[in-house]
Amino acid sequence: MSAKIPIAGSVQTYATRFVSPSFGFAIGSNYWFNWAITVAAELVAAGIIMDF
Repeated sequence: MSAKIPIAGSVQTYATRFVSPSFGFAIGSNYWFNWAITVAAELVAAGIIMDF
């Protein structure tokens, strides 16, 4: 899709354009939640490593 229709944005933009705006919103919120959990886990891991 990105080779045929290059647009600025992530997978959320393609989901909004080709499926529906509500699906794009769901993808975007899941993407944000994924990175929020990942950053929290990285901070905990950094604290454990520093404690060691």
